[in-house]
Amino acid sequence: MAAVFAMIAVASIVGGGWLVLFGASGSVWAGALAVVAGPGILYLCIHLVRRTRWAWSAVLVLVVLLLGSSLVRLAVTPSLQVAVLAEIAVELALAYYLTRPEVRGAFGRERGEAK
Repeated sequence: MAAVFAMIAVASIVGGGWLVLFGASGSVWAGALAVVAGPGILYLCIHLVRRTRWAWSAVLVLVVLLLGSSLVRLAVTPSLQVAVLAEIAVELALAYYLTRPEVRGAFGRERGEAK
C-alpha cells in the first residue's frame, strides 16, 4: 500500500509541476495543489512503512472518504456502472483489511484502545 501511495505522490508532484509550467489556464491551480499534496502523500508513505498510529488512521479516513464518494456517484448516476461497483468493492475490502486485529495491532491500535 505504501508503494502505491509513493507512486501517487511522485506522479502528483511531477504532473502538478508539468501543469504549473506548461498547463492551460485554469489548470495552474490544480497543478499547484498537486505539487503541494504530493509531498504530503510521500510523508504518509514513510509513516505507513514505519507503522505509526496516525498513518493507519489517515489511510482509514481516506478509504472512508473514497467509499462515500463512490456511493454518491452510484446514487447520482442514471445507469448502473460496473466500474463504480468495483470501486465500492475494493474500498470495502480495504476498510475490512485495515480493521482486522492483526493489522490494527501492527500499527499499535488494539481493539478498544482510545489513543
